[in-house]
Formats: sequence, structure tokens, C-alpha cells
Amino acid sequence: MAAKIPVTALGAGAVGQIVSVSKTDRFTTTSTSYADITGFTASITPQSTSSKILVISNWSWSSDASPYPKFILLRGTTSINIGDSSGSATQVSVGNNTDPAGDEGAIQQEQLSHHFLDSPSSSSSVTYKWQTKSFNASRTITVGGTATTNDGNKSNVPTNITLIELLQ
Repeated sequence: MAAKIPVTALGAGAVGQIVSVSKTDRFTTTSTSYADITGFTASITPQSTSSKILVISNWSWSSDASPYPKFILLRGTTSINIGDSSGSATQVSVGNNTDPAGDEGAIQQEQLSHHFLDSPSSSSSVTYKWQTKSFNASRTITVGGTATTNDGNKSNVPTNITLIELLQ
């Protein structure tokens, strides 16, 4: 394990460490309950309970028909950075209500990004991960590229999560 520089030597706001994970394979689900996006996770051990963690994520999703995907960010098993409760709307970190013509068209690919400054109040290992769900079990969400790969116009793209510890 690498030696860590004491916070007092760097000052508040200095970067303590960076953890970055890039997954290059695809993930698919038809689940109507939140499911882990395999490999879209990263862990960091803060130097201090006062450290903040900047979570930066980017990914693409696609579908053969609009699944109205919902995405939530979790610290451990707790969803974080979700919207307030309002009516029947789902509380999510990132949501998408793309509706192609006739509600049945394919979503070729949409790129999403998210960043959040978290205060985990821990000096033990902290794991961040993403989950998603579809509103309809007959509609597949694909993370990491286009829904199909049948020609050169389709694509596979990396899914990235980066954790930056900011010392306080």
C-alpha cells in the first residue's frame, strides 16, 4: 500500500487519492427492480472521516424500445444524491424519459454523466456503485453501447466511475 501524506502537510481541498474504474463490456437487464450494473463500482478508503469524495461517472445506455430507465448511485447499500419525493415520480440520481415515436422505437444510444460531492464520514473502505431498472420487463436496458451490434454504425463504449478524495 502506498504511503499517504498527512492532511496537515497538504491543506484542505488537496487531493488525497484518486480511484478510477473503466469497464468496457456491456450490461443488460430487463429488471423492474433495481439491479447492480456489473462492474460499475469503485471503492476508496478515505484518509479521514472529514474527507469528501467527488464521484464522477459517465456511461451510455440504449434499448430496443424505451424502458424509461432509472439510475441510482449508492454508497454501500444506501442510495445517495436522489431527487425529493413528489407525487408518484420515482426518486433517482439520473432518470431518462426518452420516448421515441410511438413509444416502441429503439433508443440507439444516449450518453449520460453525473457528478456528486459526497461526505461519507468514514475512514474505512467506501464503495460506490450504480443500479438501474426498467419500467417494463419486456424492455431491455443496455449499458455500454448500442442495443445491437449488427453493423459498423453501432458502438461499444466504456463505462467509467472516478472517485477523488478531497482532504478537509
